[in-house]
Amino acid sequence: MNQHDQEFEQRVKSALDTSVTTLDIDTRTRLATGRAQALNSKSFFKGWFTEGNRVPTTALAAIAALAITLSVVYHHQDAPAPRIAQLDPDIALEILLGDGQQADSDPDFYIVMEAMLIEEEEKNAG
Repeated sequence: MNQHDQEFEQRVKSALDTSVTTLDIDTRTRLATGRAQALNSKSFFKGWFTEGNRVPTTALAAIAALAITLSVVYHHQDAPAPRIAQLDPDIALEILLGDGQQADSDPDFYIVMEAMLIEEEEKNAG
């Protein structure tokens, strides 16, 4: 602080002290009573953040979980759809249900899948 600030602070302090000493007794008593009540009352944070009160912790955990969930959902909205969803519904149903054969034992499966992938790449490119 420089000299000017210290002088200003002293003037303000003396003005406030003078205004307090010139108050009548009733006003001073009411102010003192109000101050004592304010100091004795529980603050908002003391009521919420006690040892046995789990509401703030639970609320904070719920908000954090919601924020993480929303960020993950929002982040994955732009992700490309799986290729199976882009297939012709009849072919996708046939692939899913099958006719009891294993896909790796059916050579036609690979031929059909390769043809479908090439066709899809051509659609996306053009």
